Amino acid sequence: MLYLLLGLFVVCFFDYKYGKIPNPSVLLLALGAVAAAFIKGGVLTISEMIMNGIIVGMIFFPVFRIGALGAGDVKLLTVCAMYFEGNEVTDFIFITFLAAAGFAAIRMAVKREFRERLEKLIGYIRNCALSGRIGLYNENRKELRKHGVCMAGPALIGVMCKLGGLF
Repeated sequence: MLYLLLGLFVVCFFDYKYGKIPNPSVLLLALGAVAAAFIKGGVLTISEMIMNGIIVGMIFFPVFRIGALGAGDVKLLTVCAMYFEGNEVTDFIFITFLAAAGFAAIRMAVKREFRERLEKLIGYIRNCALSGRIGLYNENRKELRKHGVCMAGPALIGVMCKLGGLF
């Protein structure tokens, strides 16, 4: 878990400075998860860990497809889920998104863009309801970087909560 924490500090730097999460850093975190699982319990633990990652990836892939999360964010959440067991995964995801909501609320308050973001959300929901299908939330990926929340910081908070004994 300490390896994940240190890796997330590096990922946070890249995510906040450049707006991207480098694939090599995600790969190193995944390899660390496999090594930790092998040391902890062998092949059975590795298979459970991989299943956690696959499930989280499958849950958040549609969120990426509509443009609400970046690909790096989905990969990062998937790899982070590999470090947790059972219900800890849902606790981690909950705390991570709770932190992301807090970051988003602070950002909207500071930049005074709450009304603009709310109008966009209501328009998106209206368009989906009228068309009967789910469309893209952010058609422009640069808009996602401009208005989105980097998930590396909230993921780091989630891991720190786990290490602090919150769940």
